Amino acid sequence: MDIIYVALKTTFPLLFIMSIGYIAKVLKVFKKQEVSSINKLVYWVLLPILLFCNVYQPELYTLKNTRLLLFSIAATTVVIICAFIIVPFVIKDRSKVGVVIQGLLRGNILYFGVPVISSLLGETYVGLISIVIVGLVPIYNIVSVIALEKYSSKKVKLKTTVIKIAKNPLIISAVLGMSAVFLKIEMPILIMDSLKTVARATTAIALILLGAAIELSFTKENLKIVVFTAFTKLVIIPIIVLIIAPLIGLTKFEIITVFAVFAAPTAVASYSLAREMNADYDLAGQIVFLSTISSVITIFFGTVLLQWFHIL
Repeated sequence: MDIIYVALKTTFPLLFIMSIGYIAKVLKVFKKQEVSSINKLVYWVLLPILLFCNVYQPELYTLKNTRLLLFSIAATTVVIICAFIIVPFVIKDRSKVGVVIQGLLRGNILYFGVPVISSLLGETYVGLISIVIVGLVPIYNIVSVIALEKYSSKKVKLKTTVIKIAKNPLIISAVLGMSAVFLKIEMPILIMDSLKTVARATTAIALILLGAAIELSFTKENLKIVVFTAFTKLVIIPIIVLIIAPLIGLTKFEIITVFAVFAAPTAVASYSLAREMNADYDLAGQIVFLSTISSVITIFFGTVLLQWFHIL
């Protein structure tokens, strides 16, 4: 297996699409007001549709996937707790803490993890990561909203935070999707096909938007924060998770799935969320950008290690 090709196959399309947005900005195709308007479309319409389609997959809710799902949720919960404890001590600027927590937590599973699994194991095993997506995406969104709201530049009341969380379109779409599954509501095929068509376009639009909004001129402070976040997200967390996974008896296919989940770079949606919630969206975009580029290297060495230990 050409592991270099696998690494490039999963990350190059993301970087290429982001570069389209960046070039468009340089050529002044986008104005700042237009980027803001498009971001609202992505955040309020496109991302919720994408999330609903990810969650509304009744065939994935089976008992045989319970162990992998529970491990992924447990590991993510530990990451969340550690992030809320450690990050405020490492990052002195309070307004950046929530963005960093989101950057550490939120992986681009759908558009990074799925291609990795497909490349390493084949299409047959994509279902393994799909059930993890169903469990983790709602957690990502709820905790990200809490983190960004808690560490916003202005003081907020608990009631205000709860109301904002309840009104968050990403959380609403996840709840609707899971409710439809558990209540056994069958969505009309024509509607689902239409929603899936929109969902397929969402990430490309979000990546172009990110490329148009990204600032490559890092401040000294931001550079340190971005490097810290990307290194922790792509190296420290995956190593710890991969050490624990075999110890609790996960199969090699489940371990590779765990690798694809926790080695994924920060999700593109984190930029849109940060911008919409008036957080430091420049920092959020830089974290997405650097983690995505760096993931080419980390996925390469991760794949080598999996082969070295005869897991792959």
